[in-house]
Amino acid sequence: MKKSIISAVLIGSMLLAGCTVNINTNVTESSEEETSEDTSASVSSETEKETETEATTTTTAPQHATVNVTWRDDAPAIEYDFYATEDGEAETQVMFTTDIPVTNLTLMGLTDPEIADDGSMSFGTVEYFNMRDLNPGRGRLVNVAPIEDIPQEGYSYTDIDGRIRFFAICMSGEDGSIYSQEFTPKD
Repeated sequence: MKKSIISAVLIGSMLLAGCTVNINTNVTESSEEETSEDTSASVSSETEKETETEATTTTTAPQHATVNVTWRDDAPAIEYDFYATEDGEAETQVMFTTDIPVTNLTLMGLTDPEIADDGSMSFGTVEYFNMRDLNPGRGRLVNVAPIEDIPQEGYSYTDIDGRIRFFAICMSGEDGSIYSQEFTPKD
């Protein structure tokens, strides 16, 4: 019994020793079999290095999604769903897109604006409609009221961390582009 165990250990050691290849050794004459071993050892070594690199590389998850609002004509050429406010035909169409899936995308009217000295805004909100989830690669085209100096409409969504975020739809006085500005809803 002891001889069997010792023999198995010796055979296993010899097999392991035979499989070990020093990839730093330059071989000038080799048979086809030895070349095959060198190549597979080299590939194995590269794979191990890649695995080690992947294990030590840390990726930071995004802190929050970015929901973009653009004029329809400036929107990326992607598939979209269309939504209209209950007030009928609106003069302005905007496209909502995102880089990370969000839930409960909701279009809302903004009331009772307050703008602090530091530029932060707060509004009362009136929900128009919930557009459900918004995913990368599929937008939401929405009719909104004309955008004025003081935002009249905005949107909210539930971010990847479960937090509900609120944004006013604003227009630049310089070039007429639209942008979103986060605000605090009034209680």
